[in-house]
Amino acid sequence: EYIIKEGFIYKLYNNVYVSKGNEMELNTNFLIYDDVNKILKNDTEFVLDYKNSIVYGTNLYYDIKNEYVKAKQTHFKLNHPIKNSLNE
Repeated sequence: EYIIKEGFIYKLYNNVYVSKGNEMELNTNFLIYDDVNKILKNDTEFVLDYKNSIVYGTNLYYDIKNEYVKAKQTHFKLNHPIKNSLNE
């Protein structure tokens, strides 16, 4: 709902939604974005839809350049289609 900018650091508060095309969607109530290093992080709960898999957790650290994600108290919903090789 609002953003505080301090140099190249953005602090986003309340109902934060971030999207990177069809690849990534992030929902949380607080987020820090480092525009120089391209890093998203927070210390609260989040839901991350990343390449058709959903990650729930807290304390997000997402390095956008290196596609590296870590968090605490996580659980996942993986969405990988299973192909039946006998019918192909």
